Parts: sequence; C-alpha cells; structure tokens
Amino acid sequence: MMMKQTKEQIRHLLEKGFCAAFSQAAPEEIPVKAQLRDGLGVFSSSLPFTAAKSARTSPLSAARRILEQLEKNALFEEVKAQSGYLNFAPSALWYAAVMEKTADPAGFSPIYTEED
Repeated sequence: MMMKQTKEQIRHLLEKGFCAAFSQAAPEEIPVKAQLRDGLGVFSSSLPFTAAKSARTSPLSAARRILEQLEKNALFEEVKAQSGYLNFAPSALWYAAVMEKTADPAGFSPIYTEED
C-alpha cells in the first residue's frame, strides 16, 4: 500500500471517527501528513485542532475523543493522541505491503542466491 492510498484510508477513518465523536459532518479537508521518524513511517493529522475549535475544547481532548471512535485497522500498529495530533504508526503488515509493491521481481536471480 503506497503513501497516497494510506493517506486516503486514514482520511476515511478520521472522517468516520470525527462524525461519531462530534455528531457533525467532518470538514471538507482532513489533513494527513506522512513523515519518517527514526527510519519508520508515521502518519499524522491535525484534524483535532479543527474539532477543538468548533467544540470549544482543547486539541488534545478533541484528539482523544476522535481516537475513541476510530475503527481498528490492521495496517496500523498504534494510533496515539499526542499534543493535539493523531499519529498513526504503520504495522508490519503495512511495511510488507509496501515492500511487495516496490520489490522488483525482474531483478531477482536464483543463480546469485544459491549457496556454493
């Protein structure tokens, strides 16, 4: 699963979580950012800041409310509410899917993998 597809999947999860947590339609734009931290992929969203403003609460409180409503997804090992952001840590399943899509089968040769 590539970055763009993952970001869209996160947007979908966040939209459902936002609507359930705040019983209103999600904003037109749901920001999702992809980053590398310590060599690992992390996706994050600042949607709780938008929610906090409309609900007149803190961004961390809004993040926790949305987090409680998020559906479990096997592609993410962990989702955390931190400083008003929601951070998604990909699971081994996600990394395996990325490797499968990016692996070049044309570059594989059994000649070079056999032991002498």
